[in-house]
Amino acid sequence: MSSRKAAKPIREEGEKKNKSSTTPYSLTPITSSQERLGVWLGFFGMVGFSGTLPATRLAVSELDPVFVGAARSLVAGVLALLLLLFTGSFALSVRPSSRHLVRLFYASFCAFLVYPLTTSWALKSVPASHSAIVTGILPLSTALMGAMRAGERPSTRFWICAGLGSLLVLVFAVLSGGGSLHTSDFVLLFGAIALAAGFTEGALLSRVYGGWKTICWMLITLMPCVALLLLVHGVSIPAHVSARAWGGFAYVSCISVFLAYMAWTMGLAKGGIGRVGQLQLMQPFFTLAICGVVLHEPLSPMIFLFAGGVVACIAVGRKKVLSGER
Repeated sequence: MSSRKAAKPIREEGEKKNKSSTTPYSLTPITSSQERLGVWLGFFGMVGFSGTLPATRLAVSELDPVFVGAARSLVAGVLALLLLLFTGSFALSVRPSSRHLVRLFYASFCAFLVYPLTTSWALKSVPASHSAIVTGILPLSTALMGAMRAGERPSTRFWICAGLGSLLVLVFAVLSGGGSLHTSDFVLLFGAIALAAGFTEGALLSRVYGGWKTICWMLITLMPCVALLLLVHGVSIPAHVSARAWGGFAYVSCISVFLAYMAWTMGLAKGGIGRVGQLQLMQPFFTLAICGVVLHEPLSPMIFLFAGGVVACIAVGRKKVLSGER
């Protein structure tokens, strides 16, 4: 009960903010046209996310993983700053309050630094198709953290789905790793948990500032930290880097971290979290398709079997959480 009371001020503050805003995010009923637009925006966002792992694999094949993992957020932060300046949203009167800056930094640190760094490091040694299955637990992890953060009490059915999905991911990692888990598997799982935490905190903050503005402020608050990391680590770029590697870096910087996030959060706001959120279930299959076409990675039947099993667990688990929210 106490956790529910703790989450209440966030909703109330968001409602107060929305009442004084020209673009309400949660109080206006969703019309059928808004829902259709939201689904399309969510679909484009999901497709954009699907290319993240293959593009990262391309980039780290020739570029330093730390540079790929950190610099993408710096590039996206510059784009976010330009967008806020262009729309007049960088004015002092509409900037986040000081007490929200810490939460914005926490969300961005998890989603835009920890996750990119872990995946960039892991993809130096494992195929992107392997990473797609290991991180395929992300939607269920996000639903789990959202339930815990909001003080919900997930049902026994939800916990069973979470356990089965996690077990399938671990079994796949063991089978594809020659009978044991490797460091890259633990790194990928840690990154997925960090991204789920970032998603959850960002979703709570979007009730106050709106979806795309929250993403922009998250990126901007992280820029000093990323710049310091790159300065300390040192940036060493090889003399000859192929266009494919730079293309992968450009994709994760402009699409994955910026445009796809924009489309996804706007889709959730317009189409509803319940409906649009289900589109994320298709992401592993889109990622596997991109791995086969772009990276020419071999896709065995076992990969699709485990992907289907994880997606099934996620679908049942998320459905239970969403029905509990209603």
